Amino acid sequence: MKRILSLNIALALTLSLIAGCSGGNKSNGQTTAPAPDKTAASTGKLVLKFATTDEDNGVDHIITQQFKQRLVELSGGKMDVDLFMAGQMGDEKQALELMKMGELDVGYNAIQGDLYYKDLSAISIPFVFPDVDAMDRFMAGPVGDKIKQALLEKGGVRYEGMFDFGARYFTSNKPFKTPAEMKGIKIRLPQIQSWIDIFKEIGAAPTPIAATEIVTALKTGTVDGQENFLSNIAGRQMWEYQKYLIATKHVSLPQTWLVSEKAFQKLSADQKQWLEQAIKEAIAFERPQVEQLNAGFIKQCTDKGMTLIEPDRAAFVKAAQPAIDKSLKGMAPGVQEAAQAAIKGK
Repeated sequence: MKRILSLNIALALTLSLIAGCSGGNKSNGQTTAPAPDKTAASTGKLVLKFATTDEDNGVDHIITQQFKQRLVELSGGKMDVDLFMAGQMGDEKQALELMKMGELDVGYNAIQGDLYYKDLSAISIPFVFPDVDAMDRFMAGPVGDKIKQALLEKGGVRYEGMFDFGARYFTSNKPFKTPAEMKGIKIRLPQIQSWIDIFKEIGAAPTPIAATEIVTALKTGTVDGQENFLSNIAGRQMWEYQKYLIATKHVSLPQTWLVSEKAFQKLSADQKQWLEQAIKEAIAFERPQVEQLNAGFIKQCTDKGMTLIEPDRAAFVKAAQPAIDKSLKGMAPGVQEAAQAAIKGK
């Protein structure tokens, strides 16, 4: 009996290990889902792989589901896509590497500027672009052409459009409406040099902290406040740690849709058209949703006790201007002029 029991235990442990191994490989602490075959032999359908580090909710759920639905519809069921959300294929840099190698077909990303065209990336500078439409005009111009070329040459990816989550807001336990009132307030920022320089110029005390450490930093008093998309502010339930929601709307950090050039060139002319059209329609479908979703997030925050403050945004732009100009002048020749033309609608 003991021998039989021992064999049963050993068998159970072996099966457990096999099941654990089949769940995917780990890379830098993240679980990577096994990649599916691109072609389903039983149907002849081409199944693409899509990846993002964003969670499957809010704007991300809306845009990815619309993309999947339209790809199936446009292709008459000949194409489909498997969606790997929340970093299942690794972090943003890893996803870009997979696209460069042709092992990942499509996705959206926010860090490619720092990797492939840092001296052209005016879009990431706070208080420069008023909205995503101005960013579209910038990308449609000569600098945008250089960015697209850099993406192809350095990253092996094709630019297919962009979308955003709306403007970013501050939260704080110290209220402020003007630059003078923001002076000395310890504000968590991401590690983006132009952002740090600009809010130092305004008078705040920016403190670069990883996104995963925001709540801890607020709890311990390391910082007085932070900034983020409204979806993240609501998602992290900032009302539990912060009193004020402040509509600085200092920047919209877009997500850029990218397609692997290696994967793209393997597609037929029809497949290329269906893929690009599905992305274009998903972006067009998502954009009107953002304003409504963000209005809901603001209501959720205020219903939970946060006070909404509408600051003097023009005063913030004026106070930040020297640092904004410095950041723009640090770009490649013609970038500043192209940004100004796009903002004016030219």
